[in-house]
Amino acid sequence: MFAAKLGEAAAREIYSLPEVNPASKQLMPEQQAPTPAMDDLVDQNLDFFKSLSSNEGSLKEQISTVEAEVEANTAGCAEIGLGFDNKFCLWKTEVENAKSNSLDCRTETGTL
Repeated sequence: MFAAKLGEAAAREIYSLPEVNPASKQLMPEQQAPTPAMDDLVDQNLDFFKSLSSNEGSLKEQISTVEAEVEANTAGCAEIGLGFDNKFCLWKTEVENAKSNSLDCRTETGTL
């Protein structure tokens, strides 16, 4: 905006901008002919991406296998957990009954 008020020539002088020749502007560089070095680079990249793709497939298989193992172990743990919970509840009930019996016995002994 400031440059527009001063004028283009004054703005170039203040900001030290080089002259731009519209005829010399090219949007795209000229296309080069293929070279053996470029072919080698393309082949290397192609090999890399092929190996990456095959590695991805084997890694996905490994992930699926590990996920299945984890799921199986989780199910086994849940069953073991249920067994533990049942045994714990039974033990807790026995302890509470023994405590209650002991308190009843003390109460009866105290009234004798």
